[in-house]
Amino acid sequence: MDVGAFLRFHRLEPDALLSGLAKQVAERADDVILLAGSLSEGLGNHRSDIDIYRVISCELSTQDPVEILDLGPVAADVETVSQSRVRTLLARLDATDSDQTSDPRDAVAAFSDGDIKLLHQMRIGTTLLGETVWRPLHSAIDARRLARLLLDRAVAWLGVLQIDLLGFLESGDDDSARPLLRQFRTRLGAALLAALGETNPAEKWQIRLLERQAQTRPDLRLPGGQSLPDLIAKWRAMDEVIGSGRAGDAMRALQNLRFIIVPWAQRRFHAGLALGEDGAQLPLSLMPADMTGDRLPPLRLDCQIQHDAQGLWVAKVAHAEMLYINPLAHELLLHFDGQSTRAAAAARLEAISDAPAFEIAQSISDFQMVLADRALI
Repeated sequence: MDVGAFLRFHRLEPDALLSGLAKQVAERADDVILLAGSLSEGLGNHRSDIDIYRVISCELSTQDPVEILDLGPVAADVETVSQSRVRTLLARLDATDSDQTSDPRDAVAAFSDGDIKLLHQMRIGTTLLGETVWRPLHSAIDARRLARLLLDRAVAWLGVLQIDLLGFLESGDDDSARPLLRQFRTRLGAALLAALGETNPAEKWQIRLLERQAQTRPDLRLPGGQSLPDLIAKWRAMDEVIGSGRAGDAMRALQNLRFIIVPWAQRRFHAGLALGEDGAQLPLSLMPADMTGDRLPPLRLDCQIQHDAQGLWVAKVAHAEMLYINPLAHELLLHFDGQSTRAAAAARLEAISDAPAFEIAQSISDFQMVLADRALI
């Protein structure tokens, strides 16, 4: 529900109410009044609030004061921010590089949750008053840089959560692991949304935003030949897996999703790909008729797969040694999940490469030996 539908639901005339609200909120001639929040993105419902931002030219005596206006059947939250704070945030955002390799932890240290939320609200907000003042500030909000910050923050937290989860799992403490598994799932959702160009950091809208992406980009495929809708369905199903299954099994399933999402997301930025475009498409993954035979061993739970300026790599957490791999090896690596057979891995490689079957079979065996030698499986 957008703001127009919201106001009509409450029997209010949108143009008159918003115009009157802007004039009521403005205190100075150069105030900028923005309509933002979930209703601006079509995510709200009939119980939502109207979110208003007042951007003022003077300094604030308190930190971003918020007031609530009673508009009869609806309420408006009004948050006041200073232009100087917005300009400072924009300067820090401009100092980042969306397409270069960086330490993901820098995004956590340099920007608070409140900073990220404000930048997003400023980006999607609609000007009710002060268009001339606001236009140059709004044009400086780089959506790609903001999405990269969201990706880096997600990757950094995934690393922290992985270490904590390993400690709980290794000590047999499944109950303590479950809340962290849900956080891990949430961070994976954030990484996927960032790679798709979304800049909304609110966890409560993840499912709605992912479903919107699944509907508008049904043909987008990720490593492993999975379609975006199928991947999102697996991500959604993880909530039940976490609640009803063994924590170790849930962690492995989440890691399998992470091995797909994170390196793919990082590569989209490093390669300078337009986040709103799908790019070259690999064929869908087709399951071979014969699913019997040896199952490939799973990667260790302390593994990670990422992408940097030099390419894709796999390594163990807190280990400096990285094994760089090409995209074909990444496709093969995704089959080391404890469930896929050699036949499934071979069928996938045959679908995306010109190598003869005997070479593919030998490559799978050789790659398994390399992984075992480095204690990655």
